[in-house]
Amino acid sequence: MFRYKRNIHASWCPEHAGPIKDTYAIEKNPQYRLEVQSKEAGQVWVLLSRHITDKKDFANNQKFITLHVKKSDGKRVYYPGEYLHEGIKINAPHYLAKISFSKGISYYTLIVSQLEALSKIHYTIRVYSSAEVSLGPVLNPYKNTRSLTDEWTKDTGGGCVNNPTFIHNPVYRLEIEGAGPLGAADVLFKVEGPRKFSVGFQLTPEVKTPSLPQMNSGPYRPGLAVLETSLPPGNYSIIPSTFNPGEVAPFFLTVSCSHGFKLNRVK
Repeated sequence: MFRYKRNIHASWCPEHAGPIKDTYAIEKNPQYRLEVQSKEAGQVWVLLSRHITDKKDFANNQKFITLHVKKSDGKRVYYPGEYLHEGIKINAPHYLAKISFSKGISYYTLIVSQLEALSKIHYTIRVYSSAEVSLGPVLNPYKNTRSLTDEWTKDTGGGCVNNPTFIHNPVYRLEIEGAGPLGAADVLFKVEGPRKFSVGFQLTPEVKTPSLPQMNSGPYRPGLAVLETSLPPGNYSIIPSTFNPGEVAPFFLTVSCSHGFKLNRVK
């Protein structure tokens, strides 16, 4: 039935990264890039198999696993939801996802998920396709990363841009290096804070133009705000905030970029 097959064997060590549950953030889950090239519509089946290494584990299986599939450009997924296929977590060793694709080239991100990521698991992902298919790690165009630790205090917790106190939030200056043949830079912005607070940020170029307006991370979300974009070399300001003014909390600001850059707090 399926002419093309691919597989990956891997392990997930949740103690090294990521929360126990991926309710709010899914970036630390194992993720893979699936590319399908087809001259006609067809199907691809993706089978996730957890390796059973202990008889007791098999007799009393308490590990619930699943596989989510998201239509994408092959990059990492940061927020849960809006899946093409949302898997159901089951305590069986196998989970099967079926995907229908159209003629042409299609890209997907495969995301391994557990009910609770409490201990190391070993697994295999097998792909069966009626068209040419490739399977590999998600794309990572970012060569440089810097993370700053800071906090919103009673004086600097200004809340979102709708509040007059927004100007009291911390401000950071990003300088993206490069010119000429380097062109635009791929940039990832991330603000992480306590999940009980909804967080976000504003991104403003030093020189705004119709093709380079002010941007933001979108709707405020519990504990995590992410923006991936392409920017020309130049200077930008980043203003992280909680939704409500007066909220006191620590936070991390992380910037990853395909070009060299400098990142400093200026206010």
